[in-house]
Formats: sequence, structure tokens, C-alpha cells
Amino acid sequence: MTAYVGYHGTDKNAAKIIVDSQKFRPSREDDEWLGKGVYFYWDIDDARWWCTDYKKLDAYAVLQSSLTAGVVVDLVHSRTDQENFRMFCDKVKNKCERLPNGKKRRNFMSLAIELMIRLKPPDIIIGAFDENRKFWYKAKDLKDKFPVVISQIQICVLNADCISNTYIYEEVG
Repeated sequence: MTAYVGYHGTDKNAAKIIVDSQKFRPSREDDEWLGKGVYFYWDIDDARWWCTDYKKLDAYAVLQSSLTAGVVVDLVHSRTDQENFRMFCDKVKNKCERLPNGKKRRNFMSLAIELMIRLKPPDIIIGAFDENRKFWYKAKDLKDKFPVVISQIQICVLNADCISNTYIYEEVG
């Protein structure tokens, strides 16, 4: 078993309900980044960002949870998982532009993830993203000179039994 700590930013009222019930409502959209599950951030600052910059909440809470998983797909630290994911990305790159509900697909990564996890369903998927923020290195000449990518690491928990000990780490507003 592998243990992680995850941070989940949400509305202040929803946070109280989650803590009282120790249950999260998983994302269920067809086009989720890392699959249909409960999303956490690796870093508390990213959970704050979700609340303040993305959702623009005045009153929010950051929850901290213990995450314990047997099967993990780690697209950040595991070269094997990265190569496996790349293979599935190659398979879907020319697939349908539409989701089952008819809406235009936002990304093909979710389709690759969906196919990949059918073979060996994980408890947790870990991925890194940088497109949600305005980083200083966006100019091409800076990317060439400074190739380090500052990323936001997200954890998608597909198996809710992996989540425990959820409490309010911080409240604002």
C-alpha cells in the first residue's frame, strides 16, 4: 500500500458536509482529466488556487485527507506508467472529436486514461499539469533557456475506500 496526503479545496459549506459524512462527491463528467473520481492536489497552495483563482470563492475551506492505495498509476514519477500512457495517447490521437453526449471533447488525455485503466483499474491516478496557471516562462525564448516545468500535481481517487481522516485544514471567509 502507498500512502499520500491530498488537499481538496471547496466551498465552506460543502467542506462541513464532507467532513461530517467523510464522503466526497466524485466528478462524473465524460471528459475529466484523470478519470471519474475525487480530485485532490499534492500541494495545499494548489487547493487554495482552485478556490480563489479558478472558482473565485469568497468563503472556502481546504480539506486534508489521507489517501492509501494498492494500485497507483503515477504519471509524474513512474517512467513505466508514463510510457504506457504515451502508448494509449498514440492510440486515441485520431479518435472521435465528440463525447458520448455529443459535446465536443476538451481533451484526448481523458480518453487515453479511460482506455488505459480498463486493463488494470487503479485506486489512484497521479498527473501533473501546467496549463491552468499563467507561469512566467510562457515566452518561447524563456522555455528554451529555462526548461524546468513548474507543475500542479493532481491526484484522482477512483476508489473512494482509499480516502480517510478528512478534516478541515484551513477555512477562509
